Amino acid sequence: MVDVDEIYNEFGYGLATPFAIRNFLRYALNVWAAPPEFVLLVGDAHYDYKNAETRYYQEFGINKVNYPNFVPTFHSWSPEWGETPMDIKFAAVLGDDPIPDLAIGRLPIQRPGELDEYVEKLIAYESNPDPGPWQGRLVQVADDEQTNIGDHIFQASREELIRRVIPPAWETQRIYLREIGSSYQTKARIREAISAGALILEYAGHGGRTIWADENIFHIADVPQTQNGTRQPLVIATTCEMNFFDKPEELGQRPLGELFILGRNRGSDRNSGRFALDLCAL
Repeated sequence: MVDVDEIYNEFGYGLATPFAIRNFLRYALNVWAAPPEFVLLVGDAHYDYKNAETRYYQEFGINKVNYPNFVPTFHSWSPEWGETPMDIKFAAVLGDDPIPDLAIGRLPIQRPGELDEYVEKLIAYESNPDPGPWQGRLVQVADDEQTNIGDHIFQASREELIRRVIPPAWETQRIYLREIGSSYQTKARIREAISAGALILEYAGHGGRTIWADENIFHIADVPQTQNGTRQPLVIATTCEMNFFDKPEELGQRPLGELFILGRNRGSDRNSGRFALDLCAL
């Protein structure tokens, strides 16, 4: 465990910069007798290094104070929509290629108690398993094709995955908005599936920081209602902004992906989702 301020002092001339963290990881990989294989960044981040948004709101008499930039992230330019966060760049430390040399992840912690909760959640998941059919269950969720031409790919891609990739021995649960026809019933089915437990939950469709689908088939407010003990799935979402973790916000405000992994006895223990609009499902 290394304090990020020590890294700034030793590898960044005292400046709070992501380059200092990457320099440290390059040093560790090349110099340590037992080089690291995994990296866990503990702390939330945002792109407003100079508090420009805070000053902007103050001009209109609004006192908006963002949470601190605990562990900064790298940003890369995307042609369509501007910069997007990319923690994977921390781990690309050998050579000039963009391929990561270390496995890397982030816990978007804002308060000390949140880290304690997540560690307890992870230990419980690994040391007190709840054996059952849920460990062989894969849940596939898809948006409908009513919003844009071509959106049929959402459901079609799930069917392709089931037909060509997922072994027949696995239990596959389909939750498709197009076939159910009701956003309310679709939401109920998703909540039931999470509460019952699954090894993997996948969603393909439109979405945002707090929502799946224009029809609101799952919302950030639904997460606390999905109490599933240690039957927590890996959540994979091919959608927009679910893990848009670097948006400057007040303390406690989060995207859907962060809320999934934080909190006891609920949600997921890991998730993989898109950050920004340029990585949106098309």
